[in-house]
Amino acid sequence: LLSRVDAGQLKLNFGPVDLSQLIEASLDDLGAQPEAADFTIEKEIPAELPIIGDRHYTGLILQNLLENARKYNRPGGRIRITARRDGDKVLLAIGNTGRAIPPAAQGRIFERFHRGAIGENVPGYGLGLNLARELARLHAGDLRLVGSQDGWTEFEVRFCAAQPVPAVHRAVAIMHRMAAAMRGVWGRK
Repeated sequence: LLSRVDAGQLKLNFGPVDLSQLIEASLDDLGAQPEAADFTIEKEIPAELPIIGDRHYTGLILQNLLENARKYNRPGGRIRITARRDGDKVLLAIGNTGRAIPPAAQGRIFERFHRGAIGENVPGYGLGLNLARELARLHAGDLRLVGSQDGWTEFEVRFCAAQPVPAVHRAVAIMHRMAAAMRGVWGRK
């Protein structure tokens, strides 16, 4: 995937994506893991938060950040997810309790294959943050480390906001999907 990004050959299908819906789905996946009982999740996200993006790759950004928040957390810790619109941008912040990233290592965390001292006993290859940042940039956004100190580490992703889809358009789209599904059921012998 990274080699396709480097070569400019990664094809993204941009359109409106409900970030709130993607967050909820990612949290469901995270909660299904055996370690889920070891931490609590706090979230502050609106019911709908439309962005412009590729649904699959936006989900991959979320997956990488939430997986890091889980892996580098402390037992009994917490993960906090907040998302909000700020003008023409949407800001997503994911933070977790755990050992802080040493100041000397903070400038290198987005480098490929970089695994600092706090990651030496954690499975992985040191590619997740680099991939998430590259994908965020392909979405005309960015990923940055907000801070890591005093047992709290937080990252922020910026996305381009999309205009909300009016309720009537959502209802019509749902009716079209239901009609297509029913045609598929009735069309079978």
